[in-house]
Amino acid sequence: MRDVIFLKDESGFEAALKKELPKRFKAGEKIAVKLHFGEPGNVTALRPEFVKRVVDALKAIGARPFLFDSPVSYPGPRNTVKDYEKAVIDMGFGEDKVGCQSVISDSVIMVKGKGLTYGVCKTLADADGVLVLTHVKGHFCSGFGGAIKNLGMGALSKATKQEIHDGGKPEYISGCTLCGACEKSCPLDNIRYDEGRPYFDKTWCCGCSDCVYACQFGALKARSGYGFDYLLSEGAGSALKNFKKAYFINEVRRITKDCDCFGKVQKPITDDVGILLSEDIVAIDKAAMDLINKQAGEDFFLKVHKKSPIVHIKEAEKLGMGGTEYRLTEL
Repeated sequence: MRDVIFLKDESGFEAALKKELPKRFKAGEKIAVKLHFGEPGNVTALRPEFVKRVVDALKAIGARPFLFDSPVSYPGPRNTVKDYEKAVIDMGFGEDKVGCQSVISDSVIMVKGKGLTYGVCKTLADADGVLVLTHVKGHFCSGFGGAIKNLGMGALSKATKQEIHDGGKPEYISGCTLCGACEKSCPLDNIRYDEGRPYFDKTWCCGCSDCVYACQFGALKARSGYGFDYLLSEGAGSALKNFKKAYFINEVRRITKDCDCFGKVQKPITDDVGILLSEDIVAIDKAAMDLINKQAGEDFFLKVHKKSPIVHIKEAEKLGMGGTEYRLTEL
């Protein structure tokens, strides 16, 4: 049984950090705070003042924290190291604001998995420990983006990020019955039918693999031979097994429909839940999903994005990254 600490509000956050972080990190250790800074223009991603509280708690035990993320695969202000470094400052994450440096790097070590060979960020592997700080929000590929996605995309090179999306894209084999299941499953309305088979070119395909999962007749397969959720979780696991140690904090507030990669103002789509802390990446994401679902009274992101987060959470559990059974302790 895994332990997950739950705070409904910020009042006990410093106390929880003061109690939990010294159990994992020590004075003198160089600790990477792995986070998603958000796209410029996004106002619901992690906020500098919240991040600073984590940084201050690490510094209080004598650790040497720094913030870290890797460039993204799509065009924009976070596509290159130089541009991303500028964006970080512009978004208020300068050392004078958060109390430590931010590092952006695409330098990797290659880790062979079953689905792909993953480029894991060398900076994270070289650190004495990694604190994975995540803002939980919706995502049309994975249902939501929690700690697993923070590593399964953000702890990898931009080339690997693209390979995961491409590897999850569907390919037609044969045997379509025109049942319509794949079309109904697509979060982007990407599928059309012609010549007795599906085509995937109405809009951009994100490679979520939902249509592959939905097909009951084996007419579709993912390009890599593995679905998006497996690749995402295996990517996270490839990073995690190369960390010297790790701890996880999920901020389950300002929960938006779309990822923090969207550089636009988004409004929360449900009420705030709170803050979670755990040493188990699977348990903390399962707890985040359960608390959101309990509040909504339904599988919330299945309704929003036609994909429940449990799909990639279960893949992570099967890969031995942690467990979905947990003990929730409210402080």
